[in-house]
Amino acid sequence: MKKSLFLGCVSLALFVGCVNQEGLLPLKGAIYMKGSTPHTYLVLENEANQKKYRLRNAKAFALEKRQNQVVSLKVKVLKEGSGAFAPTEVEVIEAH
Repeated sequence: MKKSLFLGCVSLALFVGCVNQEGLLPLKGAIYMKGSTPHTYLVLENEANQKKYRLRNAKAFALEKRQNQVVSLKVKVLKEGSGAFAPTEVEVIEAH
């Protein structure tokens, strides 16, 4: 009983780990600041489709210093956007 429960937990952990890695979205585009003070945030505009993504943890990768530069990121989608005034929110996993 304990052995099968342990094996079930291990397989679930491996499955979740693989799903999370596949759920990463590669993006390439320019970073810029959006909003008015004090409600500003960084946005990446994708080169391929001009879709905008709000970067939630940009400070962890010092992306504010790379404004108006084209960067490649791997991100995880946190919240889908609902129009022009609410861009898709993403968490940066890797920056190049």
